[in-house]
Amino acid sequence: MTDTHEPPSGDETTPAPGSGHSILDEIGKRAGRTIRTSLHDSDAEDTTPVHDPRAAGYQEHLRRADRAKYNVVGEIASGGMGVVLRGHDTELGRDVAMKVVHEQLADRPEVLERFVEEAQIGGQLQHPGIVPVYELGLLADDRPYFTMKLVKGHTLAKLLSHRESVDEDRVRFLKIFEAVCQTVAYAHSKGVVHRDLKPANVMVGSFGEVQVVDWGLSKVLRRGGSADERRRRDSALSMIETVRSGPETGSGSMVGNVLGTPDYMSPEQARGEIDGLDERTDVFALGAILCEILTGAAPYIESKDESLVEQAAMAELDGARERIDATGAADALKKLCHKCLMPSRSARPASAERVAAAIHAHLDGLETSAHEAQLAAAEQRVAAERSRRRLQLAASAAAVLVVVAGGFFWTQSQRVKRMAELERGFADARELALERTREGSYEQAMDAARTGLTLLEAGDADTALLERARALVADTEAERLRAAAEAAEAERERAFLAFLEDAALRTVDVRLLKRRDAMDEEYRAAFTAYGLDLDDPSLADRIEVLRDTPRALDVARGVDGWANVLREAPLGREDQIDVLTSIALDLDPDPLRARMRLAVGENDVEAIREIALAAPLDDMQPESFTLLVFALLGHGELDRARWMAAQGADRHPSEFLLQFWAGTLLFDKNPWNQKLDTQSWTIGGSYLRAAVALRPEQPTPHLLLGDYYRSRGQYVLARRATREAVRLTTDLQWNWGTAGFNEYMLGNDIEAQALAERDEATGTLEHWQESALYRARVNNGDLTIEESIELARKQSANYPEALAGPGLSLLSARSVGRVDPERALELVRPLLERDLDSYVVWLVAATSYVLLGDGEKALAATERLEGLTDLYDMVQRMDVRLLFAAAHRLLGDDVRADKELKLALHARDDLFAGHEDEWAKSPVVEAIEMLLPIAEGR
Repeated sequence: MTDTHEPPSGDETTPAPGSGHSILDEIGKRAGRTIRTSLHDSDAEDTTPVHDPRAAGYQEHLRRADRAKYNVVGEIASGGMGVVLRGHDTELGRDVAMKVVHEQLADRPEVLERFVEEAQIGGQLQHPGIVPVYELGLLADDRPYFTMKLVKGHTLAKLLSHRESVDEDRVRFLKIFEAVCQTVAYAHSKGVVHRDLKPANVMVGSFGEVQVVDWGLSKVLRRGGSADERRRRDSALSMIETVRSGPETGSGSMVGNVLGTPDYMSPEQARGEIDGLDERTDVFALGAILCEILTGAAPYIESKDESLVEQAAMAELDGARERIDATGAADALKKLCHKCLMPSRSARPASAERVAAAIHAHLDGLETSAHEAQLAAAEQRVAAERSRRRLQLAASAAAVLVVVAGGFFWTQSQRVKRMAELERGFADARELALERTREGSYEQAMDAARTGLTLLEAGDADTALLERARALVADTEAERLRAAAEAAEAERERAFLAFLEDAALRTVDVRLLKRRDAMDEEYRAAFTAYGLDLDDPSLADRIEVLRDTPRALDVARGVDGWANVLREAPLGREDQIDVLTSIALDLDPDPLRARMRLAVGENDVEAIREIALAAPLDDMQPESFTLLVFALLGHGELDRARWMAAQGADRHPSEFLLQFWAGTLLFDKNPWNQKLDTQSWTIGGSYLRAAVALRPEQPTPHLLLGDYYRSRGQYVLARRATREAVRLTTDLQWNWGTAGFNEYMLGNDIEAQALAERDEATGTLEHWQESALYRARVNNGDLTIEESIELARKQSANYPEALAGPGLSLLSARSVGRVDPERALELVRPLLERDLDSYVVWLVAATSYVLLGDGEKALAATERLEGLTDLYDMVQRMDVRLLFAAAHRLLGDDVRADKELKLALHARDDLFAGHEDEWAKSPVVEAIEMLLPIAEGR
């Protein structure tokens, strides 16, 4: 809408009572006339909304505070800290936005500090992309407010939502994004991070002006951050100074306090690591905005399994990466988006300035390419016209030849003319043959060359011209044969590289771990077929030729893989390993990998450690990370191998092997790094998901991902992943038993028994899988409780907790038709006396005591059980909370019982959400239904 700048009511020239003297009136008295200039509002459309105007109350506060120069029009928006009003400055004749603290928050110091800081940051950040703050003041009730430019236009979020496809106006949106990056880069240079960048906080005006708004969550960096070195060189006056110049105080400084919008939030921000946020947190958000520009959606999308904050905290970006790779955008844009969305801060661009530079380079390249395309099109038109004329000349020459063949009488002058025409016809044929050769159309080139020769032979051309025509045919044929040889070589190279890729993937396939001797022979055959026979005396010459080709690094990587096969299953081939190492050193000039190969060859563990510690991570290629990971693993350096794999996976998200090994090594319940004690294997699951997305045809990542979900108690997801592994292959170790356990936990006893018995027949069934098999057989009527107990006693020689399996059956109404807690307790009592560290043993005990009504013993057993609970297993967390609720209810502590019951039910809802039907028959549900009446006091 067009704003006329008219106030809602009243006379602007007459100040309201108590409002003080109008500055315009005072100046007007001296000038002898009222001075008032109003500019035409050139905005084609003012989309600033005004909702539920409550102008009168705010206007009264301004009048009483002697600030009646502002006429309040109405409310634009309301947030957690304050309300934004639309107003009009009657003295300067401009519309303004006025932000006022909520009345109920006006006495909270931390709110006032953050509010004033927002005003001070806006007042000191002088950039066209940042909304300027005009004035800071107080209402009559001492509530602070500040006025700023009223931004008119559309948000970037609205503009993006109106696209019909993600390819529409991409260049326009990239230019808007570049302006956002430049604005944020300016803020970073002043030591300010925004912390809530998103399309809804970007305003685009009618004339293309772009402004980043809502700096209410911004933070002034005082130490750390990638821009510190640059800021130290700047004048102290260039820094932003606010009321909160040190670390954040109040609620804002508390660890675990999550600030921002989850859809665009970095992992560290979602985890509440406020003190660790820096410029790279904004860089992640910029990557999230770029992701939405390229794909049409933010990185994180609402899921029935996990909240947006949970997805952000765990950096679950697999879906975003897939969507980014699937777009038709340029590879440079995809790569930039991937780098900005790295889970690790250190792997992202250091500041928005680098992101802006990359976008600018891309847009500049588009303009250059467009100009070059115009020139190329013009050249093609000229070439097409030239070719058309040549064909016309060739046709004319052929027509002349027909006349000659008919036996006409030639005069000497006619012969000279005919020879000239033959010369021109051959020249056209030769040009056409050369042109088709350049295009790679060798058969057409041969046709043109032979046509030229036939033309001359039929026309009785002189010997010199005929020799030239024959030479053209010979040269064209030679070129055809050369191209055919190159094509054969290219096919040989393609087959060789395909083998190397397949061989690299075998390192993650447990089916082939025991086939090292066969893999050695396959490597030898593939290398020999490619012309790299290790026993060939001319091998050095072949290596020298290969050294300067683009495939040298690929071959070196394959040589490393072959050497690893021989090292992992010693076959008495030390001399061969030395030859392979020499080839890799010759083909790959990288100094880091050269030192690593030498250290591995000399079995120098200390040197390998030093190389890993000093490695330039940000500049390392994927091959270097992979080589280091395998070297560290091969020498027992598991801790460093985990760390190195994660660093490589963060920096190279499209490298399957790095994602797989990072996931495999971090999926560990006894993490090597105490800082990762509560996160390492959860993060490992994220890497495994990335590996599955990159190579969905590989069974092992699916299998490990299923094991990961099983360890979290997410048996529905575990079943899906394991079933996919089963679909892809039938001979993976621990496959069937794991699949059977998942089915048992979801109450599918018949299928559970059938699957587990396949591993039982091969003797590869784990004891916990075997226990589930016995319980499934009891439920299916194929085994009695007595028989189950006897089998468990035999198994307990090696695994004492095996006796708890029949104990769980005794507590299951589905298994025996009744609940028998006394006998279940009797069965595990010897294990309790030994204070056995087994979750399932204490689960049987705590459940039995609850069902027997012994609150004290139930509470003690549950407390012991809690100490054995896996932090991330959702089923275990739910069981423990429910048992605590029941125990406290039995002891008469209703307050504590209600609290624990609430936690248990929340855990249940989170676990079952969206999958209620699949959980319906689960023994987990049976346990809940058995304990819930007691926990509720019914």
